[in-house]
Amino acid sequence: MLAECAFTTPPWRRRADRYRATSTAARLGRICAFLLMGLGLLDVVAQGGISGFWLVFLGWFLFTAARAEEQQVMMRGALAGLRVRDAMTPDATLAPGWITVDEFMSSYVPLQRATAFPLKTFDGALDGLVTLAQLSRVAPEERQSRRVRDVGVGLDAVAMASPGESVTSVLDRFSSAAEDQMLVIDGGQLVGTLSTADITRALGGRKARASS
Repeated sequence: MLAECAFTTPPWRRRADRYRATSTAARLGRICAFLLMGLGLLDVVAQGGISGFWLVFLGWFLFTAARAEEQQVMMRGALAGLRVRDAMTPDATLAPGWITVDEFMSSYVPLQRATAFPLKTFDGALDGLVTLAQLSRVAPEERQSRRVRDVGVGLDAVAMASPGESVTSVLDRFSSAAEDQMLVIDGGQLVGTLSTADITRALGGRKARASS
């Protein structure tokens, strides 16, 4: 048992090694990209051949892919250990989806001070989500006739997560239809919302605590 423990790499060490290896590979990819672009430019200047332009194009493609990969790895590394509960906006209140946009914006939005509003049916069941951006896009002359639910999106277009999940595991669930918002469900009950802005804010708080 002692020998097994002595040669077992801790999970945090494996994650660090994986991020470091991927970051190194991305840097090597950028170096190769610069070499290809350099060779291509030399070929164009020296021989005026069209093959040089292809080398430049391939080098630029490789550079773009390597940079995107490195940014992705750095982001996921920064998010390591961060749980949904650490980043979410808690205590989300279900908003009435059956009232008009005009009534919602005049009597409900100012009190909530939120950018996303989970919606409920008249019976109190979770029914979808609407964002402040979606509401603001409704023309003023239509706000007295359009219902909030018709402006927002249904549950089938809203991603869901649980508080204990890692933030990195839910990143791919965000949908543009729901304006990059996610509902956080615990035991069948709505406990909060999660947005890309929430994640950015949580990262900022983590960096501030680390530097203090």
